[in-house]
Amino acid sequence: MIASLIIVMPNDAKEVFGFEADNVKMFLYIFYYVVILVGTTLTRGKKGKLKKR
Repeated sequence: MIASLIIVMPNDAKEVFGFEADNVKMFLYIFYYVVILVGTTLTRGKKGKLKKR
């Protein structure tokens, strides 16, 4: 969903929700990478913190 927001945002937009478009894209990219890193570490297997029920 985050990646789709990045793709759908127009390149020529100057403001999105009152913030500069470049700042919004940068925040979305950082948030996307944090979600990916946390998800991969939690689901890494036996050494991950996510326990199967």
